[in-house]
Amino acid sequence: MKPPSACLVWRATLQIWGIALVMVGLYAAALFPQQRQDALDALASKANSITLFLQELSATALVTEDYTAVVDQCTTVIRGDAEIDFIVLARSDGFTLVHDRQGWHTEKLDRSWRSGAPEPHGEIGEFPPLPGRAYRYSRPLEYGGIPWGRIHVGLSLHAHDEGLRRLLRHTLAFAAGAMALAFGAAYLNARLLFSPLLKLQAVVGRVARGDLAARAENDRQDELGQLARSVNGMTEAIQTRDRNLQEANLRLEERVEARTRELREQKDAAERAHRDLAETQRRLFEASRLAGMAQVATGILHNVGNVLNSVNVSANIVRDELAANPHLGLLDRTAALLRERGAEAPRFIAEDPRGRHVPGLIVEIGAGLQQCRADLTRELSSLSTNIDHIRQIVAVQQDYTKAGGLTQTFDPAELFADAQRIARASLQRHQVVIEQDYPPERPLLSTDRHLALQIVVNLVQNAIDAVKTRPAPDRRVTLRLTVAAGRVRLAVCDNGVGIAPEDIARLFQHGYTTRKDGHGFGLHSGALAAANLGGTLRAASDGRGLGATFTLELPLVFTPPAAP
Repeated sequence: MKPPSACLVWRATLQIWGIALVMVGLYAAALFPQQRQDALDALASKANSITLFLQELSATALVTEDYTAVVDQCTTVIRGDAEIDFIVLARSDGFTLVHDRQGWHTEKLDRSWRSGAPEPHGEIGEFPPLPGRAYRYSRPLEYGGIPWGRIHVGLSLHAHDEGLRRLLRHTLAFAAGAMALAFGAAYLNARLLFSPLLKLQAVVGRVARGDLAARAENDRQDELGQLARSVNGMTEAIQTRDRNLQEANLRLEERVEARTRELREQKDAAERAHRDLAETQRRLFEASRLAGMAQVATGILHNVGNVLNSVNVSANIVRDELAANPHLGLLDRTAALLRERGAEAPRFIAEDPRGRHVPGLIVEIGAGLQQCRADLTRELSSLSTNIDHIRQIVAVQQDYTKAGGLTQTFDPAELFADAQRIARASLQRHQVVIEQDYPPERPLLSTDRHLALQIVVNLVQNAIDAVKTRPAPDRRVTLRLTVAAGRVRLAVCDNGVGIAPEDIARLFQHGYTTRKDGHGFGLHSGALAAANLGGTLRAASDGRGLGATFTLELPLVFTPPAAP
């Protein structure tokens, strides 16, 4: 068994890892502004406390021009707190008293120090002529209800900047650890998902080629393990049916030989041998009809095979898209060119004629990779849908003899849409034109959606096989939907090989087919499924070469019968 496709594993891994990266980015984007605001709030709170403490003393000093007490107090405050860079008392007439680490002195500062908003406010910046960068908090000074100036407190930003840098380092370390953990978990999850699926696909392929000894590993307890056990049960049922048929044939041959010998001995034994042969044939047919789960097993093979074609096509598309993407090669060549230049790369990009093309190439590569990601995401979504459909097919077949599966309410046109997605590879390969004829307004259908979808998928696949012998421009399949008398009719019409009148009545018999490579399972199991849904499956054709129409009719509301 080959390991799972690296393309699928890495694509799923990178997708989950990208989601984790986005989540970490969103976390950081929400954290940094809040932390910065918290730091600013802390600075504002501290500066507000200092200005309130000095406000009344400072206002009295500005009015009386007695600055001794306020100078002493400001000097004590600055020396007692290393985070205070300066205290400025600015009178409205222009006189300004400045206290900083060098002592106190008077300055003729610009108007911004004397005027401002009536409410206290703070800001970060550089405030000439005072050196350096600081947080300045300003509050108006009033005495007796008359504004006399403003008081400014400048706080150092060293602790503020160091806190933000520390937060950045911690966040980057957390992000690196989270990305490494997410990458490892995503890679392990991708391998666990795709490896058993590809192994199961290989087993189904061997069974389809006639190797009934093939068995799938069934040690898992999830849906994949359930699917593996169902495939093994299907294979065992087919083996049992074949053994029963062989034994019945041997017994039949023995009885025919015995009757032949009796015929040679006695003339009237011929009639009795004929009756015995007819009875034996009737019992053989009954034994074949009751041969375990052969009918259910063949139904699983047929329906799962239809969906696995689409799964295989989607997997190949993803693999080919990555293998043939020209932008990846262009990116490698551009990176190699820049590595060759080393430290001279910036000058090479700015001055060399070839280097000037590098930014444009990077933009082009980015656009191409974005489109590649969108295409691969769409294919993986289709792959996931088809895998879910395989699981539902197995679940439906396991409950086939019961009252039915889960009843859902949906637009009946969705059955045609899902069938087209499943058969997309065949439609594109054979260039089949799909025409749709739906009423603009239609009631909702309440039935077992996945069982109905199996029938419609089989009809669409049969229509594709019927038209592929015609010239490519004239291969048409019409999907028609009508509603009348509380029932919905889903018709699949083709302009293909048609059906002879004598074959119409036998189309839905088990094992009967008009195709050379057919098995006679699809229409038979489809008719049984339609009956289990309270509906019918009919066929009509004007003759060979004149196309055919298959109509699935279902009640708008299906009520499963009560379990016995």
